[in-house]
Amino acid sequence: MKIFNLIRICKFILGISIIFNFGNYIAMAKVYKFDELMEMAKKNNILGEINKAKVLELDAQIKNTNSEFYPKINAVFGGEKVDSQSEPEISNNNFVAELRLKYNLYSFGATANKIDALKSLRSEQVKISSYSEAYLRRELKKQYYQALYYKKVLDIIEDELKFNKTLRSQVKRRFNQGLVGNADVLEISMRDATLKDKKLQFQEMFQHTKDNIRKLTLIDHDTVIELVDEIKHEHFHVDIKELIKAAEKQNLDISRSNNRVRSLNFKLAEAKSRSLPKVYLAGRYGKMRYDEKYTEDSLEGLVGVYVDIPLFDGGAKTAKVSSEKAKLVQEKLNLTKLNKALEIDVLHHNEKMENIHRQVDLAEENVKSAKKYFNNVMSEYKRGVKNSLDLVSARDRLMNFEKDLILAKKEFLFAKLDLEEVSGVKFN
Repeated sequence: MKIFNLIRICKFILGISIIFNFGNYIAMAKVYKFDELMEMAKKNNILGEINKAKVLELDAQIKNTNSEFYPKINAVFGGEKVDSQSEPEISNNNFVAELRLKYNLYSFGATANKIDALKSLRSEQVKISSYSEAYLRRELKKQYYQALYYKKVLDIIEDELKFNKTLRSQVKRRFNQGLVGNADVLEISMRDATLKDKKLQFQEMFQHTKDNIRKLTLIDHDTVIELVDEIKHEHFHVDIKELIKAAEKQNLDISRSNNRVRSLNFKLAEAKSRSLPKVYLAGRYGKMRYDEKYTEDSLEGLVGVYVDIPLFDGGAKTAKVSSEKAKLVQEKLNLTKLNKALEIDVLHHNEKMENIHRQVDLAEENVKSAKKYFNNVMSEYKRGVKNSLDLVSARDRLMNFEKDLILAKKEFLFAKLDLEEVSGVKFN
């Protein structure tokens, strides 16, 4: 009697624990649609913040280089002691304090070219920064659609596990009637085990994809993500000629390459100017020493215009020019390759999208036919015309066609996003 009561108490505690844990799961779970996730991703867009910081870094470099147009003024002060070994009576302490000025008057555009090169790099980085949100949106959509695909497949597998009970009862009834043997019973059992194995595989992939969504949105790992959207498929058509024209203007890689070509042209001009003379103004003013003499109580100054002519540096400037020329040639070749490949890429992704669209239509037809086929096999199985292997095979074909349909819909959406990326055009 005591043992019986103990068992009842344990069952009660276990039941309360299950209810409590389920309540916690419901409390932690949150249903997300794509727009909600996108808002969270934009709010926590670390990549975007990194790109903005890179723009600020280039702004600082431009400001630093721009300072070369302004005079440099320094204050120098200190004390000097003069001693003479040959004339011991000469021993003086002298205080010096002066302002020194150096002003770059002309350097054949070296500073201007350096600034223009940095501005071109900044323009490239601004372009990347503006595209970071579009990239984030595409990446999040891919992970979202991938997660929905796994969820729908898991739903199909779960439905098949439930339907397997119906198949098991059909086989068991015929087994009891002596119409089928143990092999038929084992056939259903093996199907059940296979479905459970597939379920475990897809559950792991589903959780991994949801973790990728968490990384993009910075949702806590403890938060349970529930997805409720459908993988929709709509007819989608683009004017391919107009799309290619738009891609030539908006493709990110081509835009970045154009900016790099401009930047390298300015860098090359700046490198060439290093071999040219520079003209600068220099001046000193204060209580100072010049020509081994010290000013007394009065303040004096010196000012002059000087020409700095580079004569020999061991070939450093020539090597720098050659290096910048080589970089420019490489980038121009890369730009040519990108321009030639762009039309091919746009056409390829559009053709891929159209092919997958036809695959979706075929998959929908297969699902309809497979449902009719299974119903016919089930009817013939009940009449003894078909065996259990036929029954399981027909049901598996239906399940696989349903999975193929979901996969084709997901791949169509992926192809559409890839076409967006290569063209730089955002579709609805």
